[in-house]
Amino acid sequence: MQTLGAAARRLELVFLHCVAKSLGQPNEDSCAYDEDRQIFVVSDGASISYDSALWSRILTDHFVKCPEVDESWLDLARKEFSESHNFLDLPWNKQAAFDRGSFATLLGLKFDPDKGKAHVLGVGDSVLVMIDDVDGWITSYPYEEPSQFRQDPILISTKSGSFFVPEESIQPLQLSEHTGVVRLLLMTDALGAWCLERGYEGAVRLTELDDEEEFKDFLRTEQQAQRMRIDDATLMVLKLEGVV
Repeated sequence: MQTLGAAARRLELVFLHCVAKSLGQPNEDSCAYDEDRQIFVVSDGASISYDSALWSRILTDHFVKCPEVDESWLDLARKEFSESHNFLDLPWNKQAAFDRGSFATLLGLKFDPDKGKAHVLGVGDSVLVMIDDVDGWITSYPYEEPSQFRQDPILISTKSGSFFVPEESIQPLQLSEHTGVVRLLLMTDALGAWCLERGYEGAVRLTELDDEEEFKDFLRTEQQAQRMRIDDATLMVLKLEGVV
């Protein structure tokens, strides 16, 4: 298969919107990117945990600064979260919630244009979908089937001793072998479940959204028709131009 020199192809951010589940409710999703360094990340804070919006934002901020996640990386993120709260000033019920920990997903991507390869860190039920206008549906990560959204996901906790093992959560994606226009969709769970249920056609529908208002209208329509769970929703679409 003919390939283009990888250095000539870079991921372009073409769509990014993060919408709260309802007006006036805190948005527990976070997203961040550094297009120059080809780093992109989304995170979904678990609603049942304490101040998960802050925890998801800390995770995305740290990933953009340093996408090489290990135990020392986690320790720094946990330290920032802990120092953001004065435990003794919290009421007893919030102290108890703080002690139980905060939890969030992390879906981060770092692309190396020189090698044409991306490395994806996927923890939890935020999902990356990769499609190509020639090959169609290529892959999804870390979930491959809609049924996986019915299980309890592994999440990153503000407490040490969680089940997350960084090196076991990394997926390499060789993008330079695809000659069509490659699109990568990073999304949080409600949107990801909707997309995996519909496959390639669903992914293409998401890439056709133009702006935040159209995204909100799309979410409202699917939620009211009970085809999508009501939740915060984040969609990031990246494009790699095809061979010319």
